[in-house]
Amino acid sequence: MFDIKNFFKSFTIENYSVYFFKFVNFLILCTHILILIFSFSTQCYILGYFNIASVALYAMSFLLISSGYQRSFIYLVEIEVVAHSFVASILFSYDAGFNLYLFILIPTIFVILFITREPKYLLKSILLSLANLTLFIVLSLNSKNSVGLYDTTLSAGQLRFLFIFNTVLCFAFMVILLVILMTAMNNYIHIASKTNDELDTEANHDLLTGLYNRRPLENEMENKIRLASNGDIRFSILMCDIDHFKNVNDTYGHDNGDIVLKDVADILRSNTRPGDFLCRWGGEEFVVILQNADITRATLVAQRIRANVEQYNFILKDTTIHLTITIGVSEYSEGKTAQDMYRESDERMYRGKLNGRNQIVASD
Repeated sequence: MFDIKNFFKSFTIENYSVYFFKFVNFLILCTHILILIFSFSTQCYILGYFNIASVALYAMSFLLISSGYQRSFIYLVEIEVVAHSFVASILFSYDAGFNLYLFILIPTIFVILFITREPKYLLKSILLSLANLTLFIVLSLNSKNSVGLYDTTLSAGQLRFLFIFNTVLCFAFMVILLVILMTAMNNYIHIASKTNDELDTEANHDLLTGLYNRRPLENEMENKIRLASNGDIRFSILMCDIDHFKNVNDTYGHDNGDIVLKDVADILRSNTRPGDFLCRWGGEEFVVILQNADITRATLVAQRIRANVEQYNFILKDTTIHLTITIGVSEYSEGKTAQDMYRESDERMYRGKLNGRNQIVASD
């Protein structure tokens, strides 16, 4: 059965339609129960028997919706509401307001179209809406000057009560539809925003290590150079390369090589500040932008990274190995471009490789 507490709590993209249709079914069922009580209390047995069938129909509709037949439920509601509005309007005339349910079906159809997200349902929605509008106008015009079959058995107060009841109920349905539509739109906006964030993360981050890739690096360097050229900050970059990394892949396989890359990325994170920029340059190379760090400060950070890598226990295939890293350091100075700094740090790093690896090179 329908659990009203879970309707808004369980608004997920997977079960959204099911909860929506169950909620609509629950409201319609309650409406028919109220009309059923009124029908028998006023001895309008024809409408009462009609509503007994309607109540049974909507009670069984919960099983229909749970089984995944939402489209069948839509057609069922359309047929039942049209038939009920027509019969009730004949019995009680225009003054009872039962023809208003035909009008409220029009926004309901389009909300359902939005929820189900089926473009092919658009034409059917338009045709059903036009049919409802036409029947609404015909009933209104024909019943304005006619007397319903049961009008003589109802007092003017009872007819007025019926009209107010149906008007308030239709208004409540309209408000509920708007709330559902707004909730749906907020959900889709949230999902779209989340999807965009995920796509942005994938586009700007290395999937293996979680560090930035080279795409956002260029923008970061441009911003840092602009600030540094204005005298607002000082910054340096580290070009880091894992020593003998090819031997790790050849000996232990690329899967274990990936473990090494992720572990080194973690070491870089733990030895830098939140404002620093960490990037996987490619392969076993990493670039670190150290904010507010001159060459001395940057060299100290590089030494700390080098020492931590050297002391770290890399566990591969139940075997513990030790690795080293070589780092070239470059500080920004007036007139340097990003490419100048990459080239300078890269040349210093390779000089460290030639001089025996496991080194920090911060000068020419």
